[in-house]
Amino acid sequence: MKGEARALQKLKLKKVTEEKKDLIYEQRETLIGRLPYCSEREALSYIRDGKVGKLRSFLVNVADTGIYVGNLSDDALRQEKYVAVSFITLAARAVIEGGFPEAQAFCLSDEFIHCMDGMDRVQDVCMLIYQAMLEFTRRARENRRGGTIRSEAVQTCVNYIDTHLHYKISLADLSGACGLSPSHLSRLFRRETGTPPSVYIAKRKLREARALLAEGKLDSSAVANVLGFCSQSYFIECFKKEYGVTPGEFRRNRK
Repeated sequence: MKGEARALQKLKLKKVTEEKKDLIYEQRETLIGRLPYCSEREALSYIRDGKVGKLRSFLVNVADTGIYVGNLSDDALRQEKYVAVSFITLAARAVIEGGFPEAQAFCLSDEFIHCMDGMDRVQDVCMLIYQAMLEFTRRARENRRGGTIRSEAVQTCVNYIDTHLHYKISLADLSGACGLSPSHLSRLFRRETGTPPSVYIAKRKLREARALLAEGKLDSSAVANVLGFCSQSYFIECFKKEYGVTPGEFRRNRK
């Protein structure tokens, strides 16, 4: 039985190898233009650095020239979905390299892929790829407005904050996560993000509160509780100061 299994595996590998040779032959014979690796790196650098205009021009140029990105399936829809997963995965890692919080990048990636999974038209998947690339780039651009994160310590703290938003976060917690003294970390964090750690944490919690309220699944008191605000009244005060409306008004306006 083991001998038969090995023989079958060899036949499968031989078939794959032959098909690979046939594909290379076909590409050479027809002069299909495959997306060069240097172009892929160029696109990812635009995403990482938040250069929305340059990425949009790049994507339009790729669409106009009909550059080939790989033969992943004989089924057109499945082919486009494989391409979408590949591009979205690379884009998520590009924004992380640019200082975007890991948890947010991975969640955004999951959301796009989950949305794509239910699509049944090639053109819809193509449009999702385009929208996903631009959205990752916009997020990277917005993230850079507060400063440019260069050190591993600050990036570690940003990731820690993002994954612990439902809990109270202290400077001591961040210091322990990155291995720097509280005073050193405070100076470094402010230099790279433009705000002290406490202000960054508060703004990040309020951004998350706004997102939760926009979803409409939780009321303001539940959001305040989930995000660890000391009281409902304090949450309302902070939210209004940041966005100009109370959480209740914001939620009603979204309906």
